[in-house]
Amino acid sequence: VCLCHGCVPLGPKLLQSHLLDCQLRQKTVIDSSGQPACTEVLTVDHLLALDGEELLSLVHVRIHTGRRHQIRAHLSSEGHPLVGDVVYGGARVYWCS
Repeated sequence: VCLCHGCVPLGPKLLQSHLLDCQLRQKTVIDSSGQPACTEVLTVDHLLALDGEELLSLVHVRIHTGRRHQIRAHLSSEGHPLVGDVVYGGARVYWCS
């Protein structure tokens, strides 16, 4: 189960892409020269952040492959980085450290 930024649409979604472990940037990126990766995402609920302004999504995630930072890379590529994950685009939040 993950908490991510934004409104992830309801219903199951299968995220499939090629992921490349980029040592220089110290993160995993979507790249056609990478290894295939598959992540299943199911939205559990939508929540309002403590600031009362930002919408967050609670999602159930199932990985079908085991790539480094797979969940972080896939959710970020969809525009829904994990809460508190500044490396993959999530905003730093005071209540999650």
